[in-house]
Order: sequence, then C-alpha cells, then structure tokens
Amino acid sequence: MANRRISVRGIPYQIEQQIGHGLHSLVYSGRDLRNGRPVAIKIINFVHGSSSVKADTESRLQSFWKEIRMLLYLQPLNPYIIRVFNYDHNDRQGIIVMERGETLRDTIVEYVLDRTPMPPALIHQYWSQMAEAIYYMHEINIVHGDVKPENFIQVGPDGSILRLIDMGISFQLPPNVTSRLKTAAGTPGKYSI
Repeated sequence: MANRRISVRGIPYQIEQQIGHGLHSLVYSGRDLRNGRPVAIKIINFVHGSSSVKADTESRLQSFWKEIRMLLYLQPLNPYIIRVFNYDHNDRQGIIVMERGETLRDTIVEYVLDRTPMPPALIHQYWSQMAEAIYYMHEINIVHGDVKPENFIQVGPDGSILRLIDMGISFQLPPNVTSRLKTAAGTPGKYSI
C-alpha cells in the first residue's frame, strides 16, 4: 500500500507508510498532493477474510459509519477532536483522511528514553487539553471508551495542540444515565497487569 496514490472524492493523496492499526483498520501517513499537507489516511477494509484486519465485514462497515458520524458530529462541538478533511467508501473499503501528528505517547517515551523530565508547563498544557477533550464529550453524554496517550495526537506548528482520535468504540449515553458500561472497552489484549 505504501508509495501508492489514491483519489478520495476527486482529491489526490500519496500514501507513504503504515503508522498504525486497529481492530477494523490500517492507518497510513500521507500527503494531499494539491498542497503538500501531511495527512493520516485510515482505511477500513470491508472485504471478509482480510488477513491484516481481524473483524468481520459487517463489523467493519458499522465501525466506519459510526466513526464518520461521530467525528463529523463532534468536530464543531469539541476543539480537541481530530479533524476530518475527506472521506469516501465503496463496496471494498472505507477511507477517512484526517489531520496527522505524532502521538502523545511517542513524546512521553522520548522524554523517558532521554532521561529528561518533561517541563511542568508542558505537562500542565497537555493534561489540561486531555481533561477538556473528555469534558466536552461528557457534557453531551458521549464516552470515548479508549482514552490513553496513543489516542491523542499532537498537531499545530509546534505540536502543542492535542486532538483525540479513534472514535470507533465511543458511544452516547441516554439522557439521565451516568454509566452504561456492561461490556469490555479499550484496547483488547494489549497490556496485562
């Protein structure tokens, strides 16, 4: 898939390399060939039996539409939600073109590996944005379901703006309900205590 050109609703993009994956998708770094802007291109393969994605066809299709609806709904309401630039689908796959940035996890790991303490002002800035991102969602009864440093990316010229990604397992609580979690949420099988 890397070094391939694709067109999404008539806009050309260059796919560069895989940068992530999920239960239903693969994510690639890319560029908008009109203006050179870096983008993330999330591809959900709807074809049953894909060797690289471990979910059935119907689940993938539902995940694609749920994520698109949630992102488009939240973008004007929450300044900390990843921005969608473009999306499209056909019988075989769904594609979402979004902002691209480094994950907050990668920044934290860099500080740890360099044995350099993260400046307190930067910690406060990131922590405040993470709390506000979740606050905005909870104010409209939406639960993300997988909040972790990997699901915040840093955007902007200096990477100081956080955006929450991976809305695929988020859900909306009915009015006057404070909890509904009856099934597992989060990243399955990745960490054990």
